[in-house]
Amino acid sequence: MERNLAYLLPENLYRVFNETDLNKRKAAIADLWDEDGIFIDPLGVHQGHEKLNAAVTALQHQFPGSVFRVTSPIQENFGVGRGSWEYGPPGGAALEKGIDVGRMKDGKLVALYVFVDRDRIRLRLSNESSSALRLQGSQRSFTPSFVIS
Repeated sequence: MERNLAYLLPENLYRVFNETDLNKRKAAIADLWDEDGIFIDPLGVHQGHEKLNAAVTALQHQFPGSVFRVTSPIQENFGVGRGSWEYGPPGGAALEKGIDVGRMKDGKLVALYVFVDRDRIRLRLSNESSSALRLQGSQRSFTPSFVIS
């Protein structure tokens, strides 16, 4: 099978983000991601396999039993692609919806930017007790300390 983003983006959701077996997840990360790959979501920048794995583990602990589902065909242009997804209990209503924008090189993900539906994330975070995670009223911004070449 050709290693393009139409393959990599859904495989990343199913084999990395949905996988609860640590050894299988680490093998999938090694297969799908560049060693220095960068995963960026509303909560931070996670570079490298170990930090990506830690971000996935944290998400799975926050929403036990929830899974990702691809909700649109993957669109790809010259090594950059995007796809929509939803996240929630199997067969249940989505807790989150969003879009992944990925970049690949040599058949592996080198960058993945996650855009979460802001209305949903505000609602979820406003119900959490941790004020450190609140995004209400403004978007978090940061200046990345890396360069993608």
